[in-house]
Amino acid sequence: MANRARRYDGEQKLNIKKIIAVIVFIVVIVMFVIGIKSLLNGNITGTSGKIEATSYFTMYDNGKWGVINSKGEIVIKPTYDSMIVIPDSSKDIFICVYDINNQDATYKTKVINSKEKEIIKDYEKVEAISNLDKNQNIWYENNVFKIQKNGKYGLADFSGKEILNPEYEEIEPIEGIENSLLIKKDEKYGLCDTSGNIIIDAKYKKIEKIEENYKNGYIVVDENDKYGIIGFDKSIILECNFEEIAPVYSNNLFVVKKNGKYIVIDKEGQTVVENKFDEVKGIAEEYIIAKKNEKYGVINTAGETKIKFEYDNITYMNTNYFIALKNEKYGVISIDGEEKVPFEYIDISYVKSGDFIIADHMENRKIHIKSVRCEF
Repeated sequence: MANRARRYDGEQKLNIKKIIAVIVFIVVIVMFVIGIKSLLNGNITGTSGKIEATSYFTMYDNGKWGVINSKGEIVIKPTYDSMIVIPDSSKDIFICVYDINNQDATYKTKVINSKEKEIIKDYEKVEAISNLDKNQNIWYENNVFKIQKNGKYGLADFSGKEILNPEYEEIEPIEGIENSLLIKKDEKYGLCDTSGNIIIDAKYKKIEKIEENYKNGYIVVDENDKYGIIGFDKSIILECNFEEIAPVYSNNLFVVKKNGKYIVIDKEGQTVVENKFDEVKGIAEEYIIAKKNEKYGVINTAGETKIKFEYDNITYMNTNYFIALKNEKYGVISIDGEEKVPFEYIDISYVKSGDFIIADHMENRKIHIKSVRCEF
């Protein structure tokens, strides 16, 4: 299964796009640290009598990589050709890549601290486990490394303690999901958490996420290409009896394909809604965003149509409102299908934390911000 957040794609080529993105991010961090250093030199620290925790950041100077701390001090001199990875900015642990051969994309790694002492040894490679959020920003799993020994992969914690034996062909994160690592053995996939606990044995052809929360469980595909769901607690939520399972979830409801048709079922396998749609985009509370005859609409769990199937796309905002696309323009409609924001915007996004929308108008390029706490 392809890794979506690697420095290298396989062992053959550099992931250039990611490196460029990381460099841009690092430049911003360095500028931030320089600002902090200026403040420190201005004797602003110490006024409260509190001891500030030290953080560490990658630095780049004259084509070389090093490490700088939040006091503006150079911790590791910039002597490395490849970016130094800092999996946890609060910890004195850095992964350095060296002896890079760009022709065959081979390289070596070592884990050092601020004294440049190698702290994890006896492995061919030690690497941070990087992942991507929904905005394609890189983040690292805390307190765990991927280790390689005799060509096989396992896990070790930041102290170097081995927590998963190196016996797997691959160990990769599920994109966007924390605490969920795919393990591959004998061409079959399983799953473990970042403490090295096996959640799903390596016996499936494929394992996928259900939305963005590992607590929702995982979609598994067995050797007969049948789909099921296994919970993070190792429980069998749905047996592998289905032709397909959509990666959507709400209130213990699942969208499955059975006998060529999509239906909504509960965790006991009982049918909740059927013969009302061609496919389902999402479930939120009691509402199901579905597609029928190439158009989107909304039905409830009783099978009643709440918003007619006449839109090119629909996105859930909150209990009362949906962002909809019609004739290449966005607007907002209520659960009763009433137009609340006219369809005249090239984009509308909902900011959940502030409970408001941002609407982009094409003609004058004005950005409109409107609260959705009250009626439109």
